[in-house]
This record gives sequence, structure tokens and C-alpha cells, in this order.
Amino acid sequence: MERHELTALLSIAVVAALLLGCGFLPTTAPEIQLASREATVARGECTILEWVVEGAEEYPVFLNGEEVDSSGWKQVCPDETTTYELVVGAPGGPYEERATVVVEGEPGPGVSLSPTSPPPTAMAATPTTPPSVPSPTTPPPTPTTPPPPPAPTSTSPPPAPQPYTLELINQSGITICHVRFTDPSQAPGSWGDDQLGGSLIGDGQSRTLEVPVGREYVIVEDCQGIQFGLCVMSSSPQSCTIYNMVANLVLHNHSGQIISYVYIVPSPEGTNGNWGDDQLGATETVAPGATRTWAITATRYDLRAVGELGQEWTVYDVEMPTGMSPQSYDWVIGPVAPPVSGNLVLTNNSGQTICYVYISLSTDTVWGSDQLGAGETIGPGQSRGWEVPPDTYDLKAEDCSHNVLDQRHNQSIAGPFQWTIS
Repeated sequence: MERHELTALLSIAVVAALLLGCGFLPTTAPEIQLASREATVARGECTILEWVVEGAEEYPVFLNGEEVDSSGWKQVCPDETTTYELVVGAPGGPYEERATVVVEGEPGPGVSLSPTSPPPTAMAATPTTPPSVPSPTTPPPTPTTPPPPPAPTSTSPPPAPQPYTLELINQSGITICHVRFTDPSQAPGSWGDDQLGGSLIGDGQSRTLEVPVGREYVIVEDCQGIQFGLCVMSSSPQSCTIYNMVANLVLHNHSGQIISYVYIVPSPEGTNGNWGDDQLGATETVAPGATRTWAITATRYDLRAVGELGQEWTVYDVEMPTGMSPQSYDWVIGPVAPPVSGNLVLTNNSGQTICYVYISLSTDTVWGSDQLGAGETIGPGQSRGWEVPPDTYDLKAEDCSHNVLDQRHNQSIAGPFQWTIS
């Protein structure tokens, strides 16, 4: 498939084989490997392309415009030197890797370039008649008039490439407020001006856009500027659908007091102290035992709630779940915990309950006893501290079914150490 054929590729969330280019902002770029088993082949021969994508397996992957799995192989039989391109549609990207197969040699007469064609059948040599020797009395041949030179070929330049159109269909559940174009020469995350000019594309609506020459990627943003959809375009009028990108954030107030303020901001805004506006407004509160739900763009968030007595509950870098229909994240606010003491402090931002914690010297050969003791747990958003002597430790935390939530080795602890599990 040509690079400029349309493939509506990516949707950031998401079920990569179905969602065209939706995704979250990854904390690190994915690791992409693309290689050919033979860097050089003779014309008419084939080789194998192999690739692996790590760190973004949930996002769509494309090989020369064709959607493929995050790892695999493909036989290719180029008839000329060809560069193959692997594109991963994770936000902050797209991320690309290329591999070139060099083709050497020209095809001989009668040789097929198909890799499955049989070799040509050898032809029997036909004896040639020796040239006749002119008789001594034969006059020399009369000189002939040379043929006229060929007519000059046209030097007109090829027609200039034309802009093309793309129909953008919004089935994300979110209003699209900004659409931007870019080209492969721009740095990842560097996007052009908004193409909507202040207009909106509501859920269930569509918009036809004219794509400038050389622009091959489209990014869509919600009204907070959060990127949640990505498409790779083509030179043919086609469409790109942005699928569901809504998550339900459900606050459960088990604190025993009224929640007066709630702040929900994309990570790492909360870590930087930028909490934005109160999401409850001037008069709304969340009573003890009540719940409150927000439908938000599925990405990573910092969360903060403030009780009527001034107590605060904060959770950082929480990833909202996604699917073909809106998924829910339960934010449980429990009673105010006592102050955490100790030079090793574990903070549970995983969204799951921690039931087992192991802290052992790196020189030990076994994990030893559970450091929580019988019946003790660390709920989502809670912390627990231990006082440990300065040394090098191995750390492990498990849920109540002994599934490992986090494990670290050779961790040097010489003073206060924050162990955060996301």
C-alpha cells in the first residue's frame, strides 16, 4: 500500500484493532524495532521483515499504511530499493521506525521478477550464417542517408500535487474543539493551527476538511486541549472515525464528612500545583455516603478532594479506563488517615487495595514476612510508613490475591524515601 493511500488509522484508547487512533499521553515513548533479515537482495529475490513494539501494545501499528499486530513478520519481494515504515499511533507521536531493503542487479532478458516464477528454460543455440564475402568485381555499397534525429520529448513538469479531503466522523462521546494537521518532518507533538476556527464537532457529527499537501497526520482535542484522537490520512477522499473516548469518574464519599471541593486536572498539572476550577461549583457538595460521577476524556488525571473540615485527599497520575463503551474508575474517599511516619513511605495510587508488603535486604535470599500484618491493608489513595535502617532493599507489594502490583530491587534508602505505586 502506498504511503499516501488513505488508512483511517488511529484512535487513542483503546482497542487498537477497532479504534482508529485514540490514545492517551504515554509517559515514555514506545520502543520500536523494525529490521530486514537481509539488508541487500538480488532483484527478484525475497526477504523477511520483522518488527516488535514495546510500551504501546494497546495502540494501532501500521506497516506502510497496513494495520498489523504489535509484533510479527512479513515476506517482501521488492523489485527496487525500498524503505519500509512502521508507525505507532500513540499520543505524543506518531512514532516511526524505518528499514531499507537494497535491491541489486538488473533483470536479464526473459527473466521474470516474480519470486515464484520458475527459472527460464535454456534455449538451444542457433547456428548463424557467416557473412558473405563481396566479390572483387562487386561495387561498394551506395552510402545511405542517415535517419533524422528523434523528435525532442516534452519537458513539461509533472502536475503539482493537489490538496485532498477527509471526512472526520466523531463517535467519541466528546465534543471535538480543535483539529490540527502536521507532516512527518515536524517533531512529534508539534502540531499546526486549529482548523475548526472556533466551531465544534459534536458527538455523532462529522466535518469535511481540506488537507494541505504534505500533511499526513490529524490530531483532535477536546475543549480543554487534551489530545484524544489521531488519524493518518491519504491522497484520496476518505473518512476517519474517532471512537469512544469517555470514562466515568465515580467519587464514593466514605469519609464521614461533606466533600466541599473536587479538582480533576490532566497529569501532571496537579503535581505542579495547577488544580484549576472546583468541579462541584459554587453550591454543590457530596454528602457522606453519597457518590458523584463525571464523564471525562479518557486520559491520565490528578485528583483532589477537600472536606468541610479542610482535610484533603489527593491521587496522582490515575489512568482512566477505556473501551467500546464508557468505563468507570472508582475514586473511594475513606476516613482521614493518621499522619504517616517513617523514612520509607508507600503511597497507593494503583486503584487497588494492597494487602501484602515485603521489605527485605537485597542480600537476603527470601522475602521474609508480610510487613502489614494480619488484617491490615492500604486502600487506594492511602499511605503507610516504616522506619528502616540505611541500606539497600528489595521491595514488593501485592493485592489481596497475591498479584504483584510493584516490585523493586537494589533500592538504596539512606534517608526519606517515597515509594509510590500507580
